[in-house]
Amino acid sequence: MTKPVQTIISTDVAEKMYDLIKSPDDTRDPEFLEDEEIVKRLQSIKMSLQNHDETVKQNKNLQTSLRLKETELAELKKKPFFPYALNSGNMTDFGEFLLISHAWFTIPNLPAQLGIVEVEWKSSGVRKMYLGAGALGGKDFKSDVMAIALHGQKIKDSSNEF
Repeated sequence: MTKPVQTIISTDVAEKMYDLIKSPDDTRDPEFLEDEEIVKRLQSIKMSLQNHDETVKQNKNLQTSLRLKETELAELKKKPFFPYALNSGNMTDFGEFLLISHAWFTIPNLPAQLGIVEVEWKSSGVRKMYLGAGALGGKDFKSDVMAIALHGQKIKDSSNEF
């Protein structure tokens, strides 16, 4: 046998509860609503709170994810532009510039040897990376580096970085 449970809510709490479940479209005062309607509105408030909690949780997750991506981007910006290891140029002096790094490639259907050179111009201190074909196809390193630095396609310019 179960005992009937009677809960007494203070008038102050009841008034605040009625204010919460009041609907602007409804002409009836909340205290005159059926119990089922009051329970339905309270459940709606509960669901709204749960949705709010889930939205807050999702926003926190998104913010964490954004911070991770920002960190990854910052790390990526620290890495060299060219994704492969370049040979050190040992700051070799070429007159107008210092050779920072270089890499050489041969492509089967191209007769010339391609190179990427990263140089630091003495006049400005700006580092630039160039892609081009060497002047003597790998027979004279210095001539090839000079040809690419002076006539190659610029692929990176440190003065344009933010």
